[in-house]
Amino acid sequence: MIIVVIVNFNSGTMLSECLDCLQTQELVADQIIVVDNNCSDDSLQNLPPMNTLNIVKIDDNLGFAAANNRALLQIPDESLVITVLTS
Repeated sequence: MIIVVIVNFNSGTMLSECLDCLQTQELVADQIIVVDNNCSDDSLQNLPPMNTLNIVKIDDNLGFAAANNRALLQIPDESLVITVLTS
């Protein structure tokens, strides 16, 4: 299982551009987890429709590492995890 984790903090349109790009890859992710690190912008609006997308909202900005750890709690063992930095 291939899982992509994206920690999002006010990345604007870069988030939707990143998700669009992931859909065009030869090796497609089984799941994409976007961790919303207490964003105050509209980066979660108008995301491309994706069955594999899971959004995890966090009430406080935990920082990059802690937000990744929050996503990792949802990932089954024996998965390949790719972390993407969007901002």
